[in-house]
Amino acid sequence: MANIKNTKEWVENVRQIEVGDRVIGGTDAPINICLSHLVGRTGYLKDKIDAVPTDRAAGLLKISSVTNSTAEDTAASLKAVKAAYDKAVAAGESHTHTSAEITDFASAVAALTIHQKIGTFDICKLPDGTQIVSGTVRIQNHANSPTARVLTWPLAFITAPVVVATLSAPEGNVRDIWVTIDSKQSNQSAVHYWLHEQIYNTPDVTVNFVAIGRWK
Repeated sequence: MANIKNTKEWVENVRQIEVGDRVIGGTDAPINICLSHLVGRTGYLKDKIDAVPTDRAAGLLKISSVTNSTAEDTAASLKAVKAAYDKAVAAGESHTHTSAEITDFASAVAALTIHQKIGTFDICKLPDGTQIVSGTVRIQNHANSPTARVLTWPLAFITAPVVVATLSAPEGNVRDIWVTIDSKQSNQSAVHYWLHEQIYNTPDVTVNFVAIGRWK
């Protein structure tokens, strides 16, 4: 007696033993053809089942029901997906936390804000695209010049910013000096401004600038 050869092939139609078929031996015997088809189908199905990934199958993508894993070579089972979904539903759309309850919230926000120091100017870029430039220009002798002065921003904006300018000086006469912004000539790269003092020429004047605009 010999073993039936396992072809591991899926045969669409398995032969049926009919009335009158003789039960004889041999590869081509009707009974052995039926058994061969069944053995082939069984081998075919076994190969398919063995190819399904498990958490012990080497070289294949593993399946796991763990919901807190960070592994990149493991896929989530339906059980894990359902568990994650249930947690999301339980949280609800109105679920909120205060900033104090969020781990490293302050450091994360700070990391999104870019600060630069260029000369006497501080530049702050916020995540929403806002850019703030603040700094000073020191003028020893303004001489009541009617010519507009120009300050080039250390870092340009994408459009003309809103500019505020104030004056300070060690002398009280600084109260009589005017600083005026020329909004027509000013642009995203520079601000044009005038200093005017009717009678006195106050020395050592500092112009304080704050500009708010966009970097993106």
